[in-house]
Amino acid sequence: MTRSNWQARLLTLLKTRLAMLWLGFAAATAVALLGLLKLTFDDGLIRVFESNLPWYAQYSEFRDDFESDAGDVVVLFEGADFAQEAPLRVVSDFLLDAQFIEGVGAGISPLSLRASMDSTTLLIQIPPPPDLAQRLDVERAQSMNLARLMSADRRMMLAILPIPEVAEDMITRARTLEALENLTRAHAKDGVTITLSGYPVLRERMVAGLLRDIVFLNLVGTIVGFVVATLTLRSFTLGALTVAAPATSLFWVLGMLGHLGISINVITITLPVLVLVLATSDALHISIDIAKQGRDDPARSTLRAVRRIAPGCILAAITTACAFGALTLSRSAMISDLGLAGALSTTLSVLAVLVTQTLVFTSAGRRFSFDRLFAGKRGTPAHLLSLRALPRLSARAPRVTIALALTTLVATTGLFLTAEPRYSLYNNLDADDPVLSSLRRAEAKLAPVSALQVPFEVVDETTIAIVHDAVSRHVDPSRVLSLHSLDAGADSLDSLPPALTRRMISADGDRAVVSVLFDYVDAAATRRDTDALNAALADDPALADLTVAPTTGLSVMSSYVSEAVLRELNLSFAVAILASGLLIGLWLRVPRLAFLALVPNVLPVTIIGAGLVLTGKGLEFSSGLALTVTFGLAVDDTVHVLNRLRLNGALHDPTPSAVARALHEVAPALVVTSIVLTFGMLGTFLAETPTVIDFGALSISVFVLALVADLMVLPALLSVLGGRSKPRRGLP
Repeated sequence: MTRSNWQARLLTLLKTRLAMLWLGFAAATAVALLGLLKLTFDDGLIRVFESNLPWYAQYSEFRDDFESDAGDVVVLFEGADFAQEAPLRVVSDFLLDAQFIEGVGAGISPLSLRASMDSTTLLIQIPPPPDLAQRLDVERAQSMNLARLMSADRRMMLAILPIPEVAEDMITRARTLEALENLTRAHAKDGVTITLSGYPVLRERMVAGLLRDIVFLNLVGTIVGFVVATLTLRSFTLGALTVAAPATSLFWVLGMLGHLGISINVITITLPVLVLVLATSDALHISIDIAKQGRDDPARSTLRAVRRIAPGCILAAITTACAFGALTLSRSAMISDLGLAGALSTTLSVLAVLVTQTLVFTSAGRRFSFDRLFAGKRGTPAHLLSLRALPRLSARAPRVTIALALTTLVATTGLFLTAEPRYSLYNNLDADDPVLSSLRRAEAKLAPVSALQVPFEVVDETTIAIVHDAVSRHVDPSRVLSLHSLDAGADSLDSLPPALTRRMISADGDRAVVSVLFDYVDAAATRRDTDALNAALADDPALADLTVAPTTGLSVMSSYVSEAVLRELNLSFAVAILASGLLIGLWLRVPRLAFLALVPNVLPVTIIGAGLVLTGKGLEFSSGLALTVTFGLAVDDTVHVLNRLRLNGALHDPTPSAVARALHEVAPALVVTSIVLTFGMLGTFLAETPTVIDFGALSISVFVLALVADLMVLPALLSVLGGRSKPRRGLP
């Protein structure tokens, strides 16, 4: 069937079967609602590292054999001398009650340690305060284990409550942590404050922050879209009609994510708001064009505007989908999921916009008539929004503009490629977060809570002693922990507390581990410590006949995997560039224009990337993803300029006057959509998750620079290098 026949049939449906189309729309929305109810949230602390990389495989094997610290709830007791009976009773009562909470395993605390002078539990019989103070001081001097759990002034005590079975189950974990939080409030008395921290608590705070952020970000994005649409179209009614499309797009996309089982996490949290602002941009382009059509027949005018703008919207969506699709090359399961989710979301989004705009404006035109909706200057953006000064400035010296752009592109690309990966397990929490603060206080007065784990095959207890001593020769011996260092473990493994046994020897007894406590700073520092320890152990002759595995642990694994995954993002960016150029070239059938179109879109990304290097921030997950994804969004404006040239019949020979006309027609929409993109992301500055804030700041920077590049660099390139004839002078 020819294109004209399809258009005629669709026009007939709009005129005679509009109610039926609305029923289909309602059915699709109902399906989205069912998916929305299935939407889940995930902190992503572990899953972002799931990959086929060797460091993750080593960590997975370690977690299978030993109990990891990833499930440890760290309980910090502060504020009183624990040689006094009342404060000590607070600790005892809390730990006793905690054991009855579902999911909480046997704890590790000063109350569970063995005394050095006998086989009884250290505090099973509480003597008078002076005697207890003396006993604690003596025990602390003789036992590194007590020194790690109680400060020298006896005003800080640490306990570890493992919840490994529930750490990966968000619902059960939340219930367990809530019960522990209730205990802290019930038992905090007699001058004792109780604070929960550790990885499970950090993860739960991340999930709570994600839930609040997604509601807040999309609410702000919707409000901003409505305000900008209303001001641009000079009509409250038109603003409301226009914002219906991005709202539908957001709803459908969230429903799709729920049906596909793709959770909202620290990586995907920005996807819905990106879809929202992108859909608002497309909807505004269509609304502005509807205002330019004839007003005698709402269905015909709406369909004609949608038909004219749809190719640009679809191509823009496909190029953005390509940018997301390039992320599927990542070996991180979570980033690959983001790539798939983003590609599907942008495709579904443009479909939602085209369908919703068609139905909404056709129905509104029937109800109110277009003469009334678009009376006066309604639907026509103010000329101020065209920013004519920028293309005029470029037109005065187009060759100079091109030379500066290309020089900057080469220089910033070189800098961008030198960006070093940066990662910390605490990236998603504020530096002054109370959970982090309690960890820092504990580390300052007691011992580090992070550990490098050295697994090895066990022959007998002598093997454990050999590996322990070898590790102690290369690090601070006071920070080395193993079965050999435990007070009760010298004669029999059976005498060890179960909570310690599970993290120091495997269930089958074939493997053991030596832990090195260390001050976690970031991934780079952890890699340096790990490399140094592995090299020292590899050269230690005492270990020549033993099977010692590479150092592992959550901190170690995340440090190496994050470096590899972040470096792969440059490959994703390169693939996104090539794919976008290829698609634009196929659509335009003018390869040189496709090549020229990439320059003003790659340039903003490399400028921001170079800035990350010069400021010392390096390449983080937020910045790496932001630069790749926003490149796809930045291409949108360029596509709309080229689409306008196509509609004007000047695509194959874009003369300076043709370029000037296209910019005059499309610049207001470009400025408005850039405003939507920018202001729609401003809500990220008030988000609770630091990586969301960074993502928003970088995205806004790219959007602003991309608009400037499209209004200055693109017209210069088109007017000088885009035509068939010899290079011409600039725009009039």
